[in-house]
Amino acid sequence: MTAVSTGVVPPAGSVSTTLVIEGLEISTVHVGDTRPLVTDVTVSVGSGEIVGLVGESGSGKSLTALACLGLLPHGVRVTKGSITLDGKTVTAASEQELRSLRGPKIGMIFQDPMTSLDPCFRIGRQMVEALTAHEQVSKDVARKRAIDFLGHVGVPEPAKRFDSFPHELSGGLRQRVTIATALLLDPHVLIADEPTTALDVTTQASILQLVHRLRDELHMSVLWISHDLAVVAQLADRVAVMYAGEIVETGDTQQIFAAPKHHYTRGLLDCATHRHRGEPFGFIDGSVPEPTEWATGCRFANRCSFADSACLQHPEVTGSQQSGVRCHHPRGGGATS
Repeated sequence: MTAVSTGVVPPAGSVSTTLVIEGLEISTVHVGDTRPLVTDVTVSVGSGEIVGLVGESGSGKSLTALACLGLLPHGVRVTKGSITLDGKTVTAASEQELRSLRGPKIGMIFQDPMTSLDPCFRIGRQMVEALTAHEQVSKDVARKRAIDFLGHVGVPEPAKRFDSFPHELSGGLRQRVTIATALLLDPHVLIADEPTTALDVTTQASILQLVHRLRDELHMSVLWISHDLAVVAQLADRVAVMYAGEIVETGDTQQIFAAPKHHYTRGLLDCATHRHRGEPFGFIDGSVPEPTEWATGCRFANRCSFADSACLQHPEVTGSQQSGVRCHHPRGGGATS
């Protein structure tokens, strides 16, 4: 897998940060009991940048995304850290302020468009309602804008599809509709939570090309959440690897794929990368632990063949926010260690 370099985004550190997640902790909160689900997550997305957030299911990726929009489920709260969007603190915003941010400032594409599109209403009506909820425009203007956006994201015969119900469209077209809806209000940041997982390879490739094109045209920032490193390699400028509720490695995409420093990242690459014919794929023994099963030391230790007594202590991140690793025994230079 070779990461695609678009040439649009300046080197890390030279872009202005649009979305900043700093020391984030998310917990279940009940009377007399607080249990962390996500801890010490720090990720930033610069203007016009695509950042991939990767990890196995259960790592806390989706919870992190929902926190960025103030959409955490009942009984789950941000208990430490902060999230800022264009300098405004999301974690301190009221519900009314959050409504004004969702759409114009930050949009989200979910994994399954059938859960984000109401099956009882035509897609045009849903798009128009999303637009008129935030902008004072007539329904005729909203209709034209919705149809234009459907065409913009590659939906054929957009005026006809405008009057379709979700079940009348293919999975790829439904996902394009959700992208068009998310972009209607020209958000500064787009969060995509595994939006291509349920799509066939050809449709997946067209969606990735679409996101790249829209990023370039609109200079939009994207946080792309996935467990599929092949997809992230084609799309992202930088990568943050998440495991058991925390970030374990961050870096430039080409750096991560050429010389991963964390043994978990190496394991993910071994599981995902192409092999010569007959060469077996790698795997990581075990599974991501539940929050109640997190070790007090390194959370990856029981799945890591390089763990020793030092790993009984919880590792801190070394390096920078742009290129860091949380490991007592990081890999060096790309050699197998």
